[in-house]
Amino acid sequence: MFRARFLGAMNATGLTIPHNLPGEWVVDCKHVGRGQPALEYLSRYLYRGVISENNIVANQNAKVTFQYIEGRTGKTRTRTLKG
Repeated sequence: MFRARFLGAMNATGLTIPHNLPGEWVVDCKHVGRGQPALEYLSRYLYRGVISENNIVANQNAKVTFQYIEGRTGKTRTRTLKG
């Protein structure tokens, strides 16, 4: 049912459906909670889109500090953002 609705919505908006789309999809939906538990669960399935829990250094006073590896130098850096 999800696949049919998803592909129908793509067609309705004029988006192209890839020719190499798999014949079957596996959609596993389960309730994992709300807020932080849900974010932690979803973050495991995103590739290079989020900051790993291991890289979060601090989360205090509406600021998040995390570490990352700078692409050009290969050095570990930290950054703090409002959040």
